[in-house]
Amino acid sequence: MDIQTHIKLNRQMMILTSIRKLKFATRRHLMAIHDLGGIRNANRILKDLGSFVNSTVYKKEYVYYLNKKGRALFDDTEKIVPTIRLAHSLMRNEAWLYLFCPDDWQIETPIRYKIDDKKKTIIPDVKFRDEEGIFKCCGNRSHSNDEHKQ
Repeated sequence: MDIQTHIKLNRQMMILTSIRKLKFATRRHLMAIHDLGGIRNANRILKDLGSFVNSTVYKKEYVYYLNKKGRALFDDTEKIVPTIRLAHSLMRNEAWLYLFCPDDWQIETPIRYKIDDKKKTIIPDVKFRDEEGIFKCCGNRSHSNDEHKQ
């Protein structure tokens, strides 16, 4: 394998990893994260990833997400399907970019706690630690479940 092929594969894996982390990503998001150059170059790179990603259109912009073959690269079993929450996911990704791409960005990960011997769960849109290590949790409509102690 020559060096150019190795560099190309490495870049493709980095882009696929970003799409996996964000669940949905637009070309603009990927250009900002990976410095893909101009629009034509970014389109060429994303076209090369066509066997690993599917795309849909939202507000005249292509939105990319991993297909079955792309998920198999990461041993993911969770199927990602664009739904009515696509706009919400893209807005969450905009926040990730605005906050300078925190490494520990966790999407819809439950937070469990206990009050008066009752177990409770909150599922925020996202949780992460800022540059000072302070835990942050963002959610527009976080829902909680009451789990009674058995």
